[in-house]
Amino acid sequence: MAAEPASVELGDYLGVIRRRYVVVGAAVAICVLLGAAYGLTRPDVYRANAQIALPAATDTQTPAAVTAEVQTELAVIRSELVAARAAEAIPGSDDTRTLLGRVSVEAPPDARILIVSYAAAGPEAAQRGAQAFAEAYLAQKESEQSATIETRGETFRERIASVEEGIDAQVALRDDAEEGSAEAAQAQDEIDRASTTLSDLTGQLTELESTLVDGGTIITPARLPQGPQPRGLARTLAAALAAGLLLGLGAAFVLDRLDTRLRGAADLQRALGVSVLGSIPTFPERHRHPGTRLVTVHAPAGLEADAFRRLRTSVVLASRDQEVRTLAITSSVADEGKTTVAANLAVALAQGGRKVILVSADLRRAGIEELFDLPASPGLSDLLLGHRTIDEVEHRVGDLTIITRGSPVENATDLLGSESSTRALLELAQGFDLVIIDTPPVLAVADVLVLAPLLDATLMVVSLAQASTAQVAEAGTELTLAGAKVLGAAINNDADSRRRSASASAYGIRS
Repeated sequence: MAAEPASVELGDYLGVIRRRYVVVGAAVAICVLLGAAYGLTRPDVYRANAQIALPAATDTQTPAAVTAEVQTELAVIRSELVAARAAEAIPGSDDTRTLLGRVSVEAPPDARILIVSYAAAGPEAAQRGAQAFAEAYLAQKESEQSATIETRGETFRERIASVEEGIDAQVALRDDAEEGSAEAAQAQDEIDRASTTLSDLTGQLTELESTLVDGGTIITPARLPQGPQPRGLARTLAAALAAGLLLGLGAAFVLDRLDTRLRGAADLQRALGVSVLGSIPTFPERHRHPGTRLVTVHAPAGLEADAFRRLRTSVVLASRDQEVRTLAITSSVADEGKTTVAANLAVALAQGGRKVILVSADLRRAGIEELFDLPASPGLSDLLLGHRTIDEVEHRVGDLTIITRGSPVENATDLLGSESSTRALLELAQGFDLVIIDTPPVLAVADVLVLAPLLDATLMVVSLAQASTAQVAEAGTELTLAGAKVLGAAINNDADSRRRSASASAYGIRS
């Protein structure tokens, strides 16, 4: 049964960083190098400033209205209209968007001042650009104000002309009326009222025409910059470092998510849903040959043999709770080292004083016999077929009893699931403290699926260098569906186990 997904903790994130430190480091290094190259090779930038004082606010304007007005003027300077006017004073600058990308405007708090800043590749161009934008803004404001005055003036002139026409009409009525008549008196009253209105309109027009156009004043013209802007290399490198970290961490987590390999006990426990009973370190080169893989025999004082003694202790404690007498050793896929684990575990148990028999139920491949230098037959297949007795297929190697795989057979799965297999297992369980059976991988053939339900428990051997999370989970599911009881798992080829056991040499244990 697969374990339920566990919550992600800080240690999981640190583990990802530790596993993918090369990716993170490479991303940081590349980004920092690119940032340094950019900061050191980018062209010099000169910036010039011009300051504009806005007209004084009126007495009726509220503080909020004044602030809104200043913000509006900031937008006006950055408008296409002002940029088009400024382009006329900047040689070779027809693209207003390019110009607007070089200009910036700000207003100090509580002041009606606009600071126009222009960046360019040369000091003269920066000065010319800042001054051009300041003057273009004033010209735009004056143009807008002049247009407003002209529009209002035209309105007044039209009204004045209309009033004058009315006066002329009333004068004609008065002259045609009989002197002293009511019609003459009424016409004169209309003339007097219209004359008053005409006087007021004429005065307003005169006042409007005398209004001074005031869009603002350049109080500080643009000056020639004394030097280029600082390159800001420290800021560029800091930004590059931050970008590299983000990119590296993102890539590390993506790669880690896509990586289906098992990375340790936590991954194995989540995938298989059982406890990890032991961790076997990666064997050094001298112990990777069939004649030397029995480290419990050839190097009993070494780190690898000590790992099997630790596994022995865990298996004994777990077996005691479940009264295990027959134990299958299997793996999810081939070449995970299950036979080596089974053999060394059996030797460690025998060295600990237990009466153990090691049985090779992997009838398709050589394994146990190569480790112990024994003949393949007669063995288990001969026993199950009734061709030999238990006594005839047993081999004694020190304190350990071994049954090899036997003569080749064509129907290994059917033979292992037969009644003769059940009888043989019961007989072996009566004569030994523990029967350890080396079986084929779960996902390779169905042999272990018919044999494991007949046994008390199964130990899964998982090689971190060989099996994927999906394969281990699938193997665990198949064992559970077949009715097998998975006692636990043993990690094989665990490089971290060797690093964690570095202090063992202080107690006389050599790697």
